Amino acid sequence: MKVFVAGEGSDEIGDFVHDPTYRRPECEGGILEALLRRSRAVGWVIADGCPWRRVRKFAFGRDLHGREFRNVLGIVDQAAEAGCDIVAFVRDRDGEIDRQAAIEIAIAEVARLGLNVAVIGGVAVETVDAWILACLGEVSSEDVRDPKSVLQTRFGLSKGAEKVEVIANANLGAVPTDARSLNIWRERAKTVLERDEPRENSS
Repeated sequence: MKVFVAGEGSDEIGDFVHDPTYRRPECEGGILEALLRRSRAVGWVIADGCPWRRVRKFAFGRDLHGREFRNVLGIVDQAAEAGCDIVAFVRDRDGEIDRQAAIEIAIAEVARLGLNVAVIGGVAVETVDAWILACLGEVSSEDVRDPKSVLQTRFGLSKGAEKVEVIANANLGAVPTDARSLNIWRERAKTVLERDEPRENSS
């Protein structure tokens, strides 16, 4: 399976934040890749990706849901063009509740249209750094006003590679239930990635 990743920046999507001309031969996919690997370690590869600012907005009938809705459909369109089976993305909410609503509507629309690209996506409340706090076992991570600062001051974490390491080593079974946006994203990843996973013959 081929995966297309999209996110705010290099922390989320690693080397795929760069234009293809400037990527390293062996690209790493940042926090999203680390989370996907925890759901299913093998059987898929990140084939392409882009930062949110370079998502090509998709024109879809009447513009009832705004830019974020068109962004999600644009990612799916770009993924299809790249020959990918799956889109994995995250968008920081940053206090924009309307943003979260529009993205959830878009995810539901992709499913309704029956497109050939599965979506593992969602909004990090309030930013993806809160997800890292949750992976460290912190409760009420979604209520932290500046999770990036907390990661730096309390845990000494600032680099994307350090955040990836947290996910790789975390006991994800101990992620607090109040980290709702992370848990929703992980459940979507599990559903999509396990869907085509080979099963052992039980006969």
